[in-house]
Amino acid sequence: MNTWLALATLCFVASVAASAYSGLRIVAPQLTSENYKDLRSGRLQPPPIITIVAAEGSKIDYETYRQSQRQAYMSRELDIERSAGIRGLRFWGSISILIGGLGIWRWRVLRRQPGAV
Repeated sequence: MNTWLALATLCFVASVAASAYSGLRIVAPQLTSENYKDLRSGRLQPPPIITIVAAEGSKIDYETYRQSQRQAYMSRELDIERSAGIRGLRFWGSISILIGGLGIWRWRVLRRQPGAV
């Protein structure tokens, strides 16, 4: 009996921790995304574009273009991280609710039995 209770508690704590991390991925993806950190520090560069087509009369500075590409990639990485956080929160939140609900239900059942708790 105590083994099952300890295992259920461990699963519940793990799912709550995973839910909290998923929430952090949604709220502050710049803290959890490694690709974003690498893009921001310059360790990772967006792939170079071979052809740059400019509108008539406009000038495209290569460095400005590379910087805008880097910003676009960083924004994309944050969107990917938020999306993964939402999926993780749905999954781990559901697991937390399920384990918590089963634990409360089991505790109420045991309370009704004389001498069980």
